[in-house]
Amino acid sequence: MGRFGVTQQVDWFHIGMRLEHLRSAANLPMTYGDYLKRPDALEPLQRRKDRIREALWRGRPWRAMVNLRRLQRDAVRWLRPRRDHGGYARKRIEAAISDFAGYIRGNRRAVPNFARARAAGHRISTAHVESVMNHLVNHRMSKRQQMRWSPKGAHFLLHVRADVLNGTLTDRYRQLHARFRGPPTYSSAQS
Repeated sequence: MGRFGVTQQVDWFHIGMRLEHLRSAANLPMTYGDYLKRPDALEPLQRRKDRIREALWRGRPWRAMVNLRRLQRDAVRWLRPRRDHGGYARKRIEAAISDFAGYIRGNRRAVPNFARARAAGHRISTAHVESVMNHLVNHRMSKRQQMRWSPKGAHFLLHVRADVLNGTLTDRYRQLHARFRGPPTYSSAQS
């Protein structure tokens, strides 16, 4: 359980975005001659990326990390004989793998079994909510808005909203103002 009684969970949308970045970085250069000789030469790398995705979908970040290391090893092997046009590709894929590995390492305890959650009918992404919130915040902070929010004001408003949703607004206000005589508790059900 987290600080506010909620278990932290990584959103599939964010994993998907990072997987897409990794997928585009892992599109390694291939000359036309190489393609004619072996059109399926990059298939092992594609299968490795699919295994990373599958491991994360099934809630196994350690398995994804193993496959990330193998993807890096396979990419280095592929680029070794192509030093003339593979230098930039090697830096790009190593940076993408390092970034993705850091994200997975930092969130390994928050990766749920998305397949099980999806089968149970639970939401696995909050992308639609984030989209609405981004639209709302961008609209309210727009310079064309008559009563727009300042960044500092928006920050404070979000703190108040989180405290209302968590039912901790009154307690927090009492901490700041000892003489406050409000209701003993405030729950979001009363609003």
